[in-house]
Amino acid sequence: MTGSANPLARGVKAPPDLVTIVAIDDTIVKLGGTYPLPRAEIAKIVEAIARLEPKVIAIDLLLVDKGPADGDAALAKSLAARPTVLAAAAVFPNTVQPSAESDGPLARLPMADRFLLPLPAFADRAEVGIANVTTGQTGTPLSVPMLFRTRDKIELSFPLRVASRRDRQDADDRA
Repeated sequence: MTGSANPLARGVKAPPDLVTIVAIDDTIVKLGGTYPLPRAEIAKIVEAIARLEPKVIAIDLLLVDKGPADGDAALAKSLAARPTVLAAAAVFPNTVQPSAESDGPLARLPMADRFLLPLPAFADRAEVGIANVTTGQTGTPLSVPMLFRTRDKIELSFPLRVASRRDRQDADDRA
């Protein structure tokens, strides 16, 4: 090998135990019998994760529509078990974003018309972060903005909100 390091030369290195991703994949959907999974099933997943006592549970699902009352109630209850962050989405206009020359110090922040936030029953039991990514013309993800704005509000991105919540949990645990 010329000019490149062989990753196997150093042996197997275990990843740090900082993040565990629990994905709702095709197999889980088949077992659940429907897509999206019923909220009662999502609540069971959240409760199982909460029993492992993670610092934060991050749920990258848009919970913007009401479901069956019993499922929504079960999910709302499960969100209160551990510190949780829920995803929201920014809705952008079909116009060009403002330029840095015309809009002051916040000009480089993506400007949304509004945010699609989780239902209050869920958002009242968790924190919220914006899950949009910046893509190129072909749809390829290019970056994850850390802040988003509307005319009157600034919101943290989903990963920044998760990291912030984890840091506060660490501080709470030390206190």
